[in-house]
Amino acid sequence: MSQVLRANAHRKLQFQATVSLVADPARLLYMYSTSNIGKSDLTMLALRLPLDIEKRLAALAKKTGRSKSFYAREAILQHLEDIEDHYLATKRLARSGKRVSLEQLEGELKDKS
Repeated sequence: MSQVLRANAHRKLQFQATVSLVADPARLLYMYSTSNIGKSDLTMLALRLPLDIEKRLAALAKKTGRSKSFYAREAILQHLEDIEDHYLATKRLARSGKRVSLEQLEGELKDKS
């Protein structure tokens, strides 16, 4: 058996093993697995979406010729930093201590330069 066929058979077995771990697929909220396909490590994430959102995503993908995965990945990348910033701000607000507004900070920095 060629190396490519063995690799494909191995991937198929890995996928089947991952799926078989889910006893009731209707209860699956998300799953992920990693793969070393190509030059970079990729992670697969499967998630449940409300039917109306999935239909909108499928329609957009069909109209543009891109995959649903492309748009899901783009949405995550665009909003991940905002979500991280929100949690960081919430954590910092929970701390006690003196608060300084942006205007005050900019004024202090301007006076020092």
